[in-house]
Amino acid sequence: MIPGKFDPTALFGRVMIFIDGNYLFESCKQAGYAAQKTDFVSFFGKLTRDNRYLVRAYFYDSYVGSEKDPRWQLHQRFRELNHCETHLGGGHNAGGKQIQKGVDVKLAIDLVRHAANSNYDVAILCSGDADFIPAVRVVKGFGKQVELFYFNGRTANELIEACDVRIQCEKGFGFNAA
Repeated sequence: MIPGKFDPTALFGRVMIFIDGNYLFESCKQAGYAAQKTDFVSFFGKLTRDNRYLVRAYFYDSYVGSEKDPRWQLHQRFRELNHCETHLGGGHNAGGKQIQKGVDVKLAIDLVRHAANSNYDVAILCSGDADFIPAVRVVKGFGKQVELFYFNGRTANELIEACDVRIQCEKGFGFNAA
């Protein structure tokens, strides 16, 4: 940084958002929201509190599907945004249910890798899975803050407790009724 030059990231922090796509889709469905209609600009604005710098948002899932499927529409909606990347893992269909393979591992690796490379000051995790607790602890060990965006009743209490800041989903976060 040039001395005397204003650096907004020094005041407000650089943020990366890590979204567990299956968690978001299923949680929205259970809460009566249509995940594929999510206003991600509003959602990201709420999460960054409109005063922090969003470096990038990552969306992790394994579902591909067809254009008429709401889950496919959710992926498309996310892909169209600036500063957003979609990472699809492996998966297969078992008895009519989509089974993910390697998706959580990819998210955890990126969460830790970006912290180690000091690509962000604040990580916002959107998930409910206690399997992320070791990654959260490693990230915090790098001196980074970890915030959790979660849906009530769909998140492990241990994950909620492991994060520095907890943001419970409520109306006005950019989710629209199904």
